[in-house]
Amino acid sequence: MIALSLLVLSYQPVAAEIQTAPYGGGFLSEPGDLLREWLLLGGWSGPAGTPVGDWLLARSSDVLVLAVVWWALRLLPGLLTKATVPAMAVGTVCATVVGLVAGQLLQVVTVGGGMKWGLRYIVGNLGSGVPAALTWGLVAGAVAALALRATAPKESAAPEAARA
Repeated sequence: MIALSLLVLSYQPVAAEIQTAPYGGGFLSEPGDLLREWLLLGGWSGPAGTPVGDWLLARSSDVLVLAVVWWALRLLPGLLTKATVPAMAVGTVCATVVGLVAGQLLQVVTVGGGMKWGLRYIVGNLGSGVPAALTWGLVAGAVAALALRATAPKESAAPEAARA
């Protein structure tokens, strides 16, 4: 789910389609920038006019986000007393936000000259993508919890009866 947002929805042509697509009448007739910001963890475009190495370096922040979320999803069931859907969903939201902030800090260091914009600009942009992290983190955590339940071995009553 996180990879879908980072790699598919955050691609500029796809994001532009989300922003400009007509969704019928009424409240959602013009989704605009709010829906786009709510769904996208980041924004990226293809390597037009820049060397491929620079473009791949800029995408390293997305790899870091995915690595943090993957690592947290691997550790989270062991850290929780019981891996319930709400606990996994909240844990994944936290992991996604931490991964997003780490990715944004990595991007500040590796892309665009680092600190040339100043501390105010960097701190002001650290929160971008949090609504999408909330949405996709909840979905990813719920899917992970359901996958854990589906693959967990079933406890049988046979050992209980044998002890009695």
